[in-house]
Amino acid sequence: MIMTLKKYISVAAAILALVMPRLAAAQDPSGEYLPEEKVIAFDEKIHDFGDVLLSEGALKWKFNFTNISDQPIVIHNVISSCGCTTPEWTKAPVKAGGTGYVNVTFTNDQGPYPFDKTLTVYVSGVNRPVILRIRGYAHERMRKPTEIFSERIGRLGFRSREVQFGYVDQGSVKSDKITVANLGPQPITVVPVETSCGLKITIEPETIPSQGSATMRITVDAGAQDPQIWGRQNFVSKFSINGQVFPVKFVVATFIKDNFNNLTREQEENAASIATDASYFDFGTVAQGKTVDAAYVVRNTGKSPLVIHKVEADRAGMQFTGKSPLTIAPGAEAKLKFKFDTSNLSGQNVVVITLITNSPAKPLFNLFLTGTIKK
Repeated sequence: MIMTLKKYISVAAAILALVMPRLAAAQDPSGEYLPEEKVIAFDEKIHDFGDVLLSEGALKWKFNFTNISDQPIVIHNVISSCGCTTPEWTKAPVKAGGTGYVNVTFTNDQGPYPFDKTLTVYVSGVNRPVILRIRGYAHERMRKPTEIFSERIGRLGFRSREVQFGYVDQGSVKSDKITVANLGPQPITVVPVETSCGLKITIEPETIPSQGSATMRITVDAGAQDPQIWGRQNFVSKFSINGQVFPVKFVVATFIKDNFNNLTREQEENAASIATDASYFDFGTVAQGKTVDAAYVVRNTGKSPLVIHKVEADRAGMQFTGKSPLTIAPGAEAKLKFKFDTSNLSGQNVVVITLITNSPAKPLFNLFLTGTIKK
């Protein structure tokens, strides 16, 4: 039977009447959406399957969560980053103090390679989606520890001595964990030493048996430094192994940006905003060794003062001649000046300049310098 348009609208309205009160759950009394940490707590948000064989077939994991707010919550949707990853989740509203789950199945059939998949979880009343991750290393055959952990500090083996931590919000704490191995014939006791301010590393077990593995938990506190740090930041540590300190450094690479997680809707609407009429500066063709002068005009089109916390370039030789932090009043503009040393460069060049700002819409704003350098 074909439903008439009038009846369809009536049914849809009835459904919305039932659903909409639930969708408004977990908001604070002002109607603003709340940050994740006030609404929902997952037991873990990253699961590492470690080294698996393709012959194991599909991999499954269950992420459990608790509603830590004082209102019911609903998971509206879960979107995976890949068709090879299928999520299932608690569909019914979860009352205050109640628990639920997000199940994920990874097909594990795409060939031997490291995998890292994300699940974007949309939760009622939460101001930003929750991100869950599964990752691991798929192999066609069993591999020796020396093949898997190809980089070393003494007898301590790593897949890589540099861990990419990605973006970390200013003032926040971010944790992750990796697997390390003892590649030697005797047990080793590993203790982190000479760690950067804001970096904490723990190893479990602290004494690793011969040819055994351990979990290294890495925590970066982006608010531990005074003054605040911004942009690309490497946190480093050395290790004492059986009492001997090795000079080789372990690196945790991060990019620290502004933190907008606790902004209200009103604060976002009245925040700073950055704009420019020309984000590209082309210096044409110059002889190698010439210093190029470049300038860009940026404007604050928002309603609050715009702060440029830091200016960074992805190429050596690019120097910002101004000072940061730089504050621009609403409706005002500023000229950013640079000098580009071409002494060690040739051919076509593209330099990316990143402005780290307090604009929620554009926390990272890119400018570009292009041109050709002739020897």
